[in-house]
Parts: sequence; structure tokens; C-alpha cells
Amino acid sequence: MTPMVVRGNSAGEPSLTEALRECGEKMVRAVAKGLAKKFKTSTTVLESHDIAGTVLDRAKKIRADLIVLGARGLSPLKTFFLGSVSHKITRHAECSVLVAHRKPGRALNVLAALDGSPASQRAMTFLDQVGVSPTAGVTLLHVVAEPLVFWIPETGFPGGYGNVAAFEESLKALRLRGDRILADAKKEWGGRFRSLRTLVREGYPSGEILRAVKSTRANLVVLGRRGHSRLDRFFMGSVSQKVSSYAPCAVLIVHGGSRNSM
Repeated sequence: MTPMVVRGNSAGEPSLTEALRECGEKMVRAVAKGLAKKFKTSTTVLESHDIAGTVLDRAKKIRADLIVLGARGLSPLKTFFLGSVSHKITRHAECSVLVAHRKPGRALNVLAALDGSPASQRAMTFLDQVGVSPTAGVTLLHVVAEPLVFWIPETGFPGGYGNVAAFEESLKALRLRGDRILADAKKEWGGRFRSLRTLVREGYPSGEILRAVKSTRANLVVLGRRGHSRLDRFFMGSVSQKVSSYAPCAVLIVHGGSRNSM
């Protein structure tokens, strides 16, 4: 399909494409000027009909460690069928992604979701690497995914949960594991932030993380992306995908394949 270009009139006025490029250049120069105090910056304006694809290609080309973007939002139904730029980027990015849903307050209040996996450990390390202020308040959250979450009525519980006693024993072990994960994390990160507390929830991980965002009034959620197959992500999504889609605050997803030395 040949792209349509609206040309200027005979009076020499710029075409729509030229006007949009000029607007984009002004915008990135203004943003770069504000960031120059803290970062070495450069600007690029690219024409594309596939914004998400262009961002992903550019990130790969420059070997980016982090993509930062704002989420304009779509209804859940439109997001499922059509997707959005932020949805596609968080789904396919090969590096970490920060999605900003709204302007944060002056005080940074972080909710870090930990599950004991290498991905969640990388998430905390990345948070430290990007220079989060020691004055930030941090809540370490672990969600105990109850065995019933994975229950299949036709076959019983994966792994052989065949009765109530086995279920309760498994749940008890998961709770103890969660306590250990948070105790270890608090010991490691306790001296780096103004305040650090722990929180344990039970249930579906994505739903409990979103509820914890409200109860802790977090303006940044940090979590690692463990990854699923493309088919799994299409039908079920992943924890990181669901949280980034529905959280009312910024979400930092630390990709397992990040080139940072974590």
C-alpha cells in the first residue's frame, strides 16, 4: 500500500508530513534539553506507520537497555483485539521497559513484586542501577499463588494434589517460601532506601499486585518479566503484561534478556 502524502499548496506551505516532522523535531529537542542536565542525550525523528515496530527496531539497533514510553490507554476489549503501542512494546521488547501511566508525585513510592526468581532479583538490581533516590519508600511484595490457582477440574492439581491435606501442606510450604524471599530481600536492600517494608498477599499474582498498588499508593511498580510463549501471552497474558495494562501508575518491567550486568 502506497503511503498518502498531503502536499502543501502553491503558496509554498509545508506538506502535512513536513509539518508533523517539524513538530516532532521541536518536541524531542525540548525533551532532550530537559534531560541534558542528567543524561547524555541525542534526538531522532523517524517516519513510520508502525510506531511500536519502529521503536522496537530502533531499540535493538542502538542496543538499548531501557525503553521509556507513555501509555495513552485503550479499553480492555480494544487492547485485546487491536493492542496499543505500549502493549506491543512491552510484549515484544528485548530490553527493559518503563511505561508511565500518569505524572508521579514528588515522593517516589515503589512497589517491587518479588517471586524469588532470577527475573525478580534482576528487577531490584535494575532499580538500583537506574538511580532511584534513597529517599524513596519501597514496599517488597510477594504473592503466594495458591495451588487452586493452577487447579484443573478434570485432572486435579498438577503435581498430584489429590486431597485437602496435600493442598494445605503445599500452601503452607508456599507461605514459608514467601516469608524467606521477603526476609532475604529486606536484609539485602534494607539500608538503601528511606523506608522499606514487606507485604504478603495470596491469590492470582497480577490481581494481587494491582490491589497492592492501590493499598500502598504506589506510583511505580517494579517487576521482572519471566516470559511465556507467544501463544500463552496471546490467550492468558503474563503477570507483567497484565500489570502494565491495568496499573494506574508507572510500571517498570525488567526483561530477563537485558544486557545490563545484573
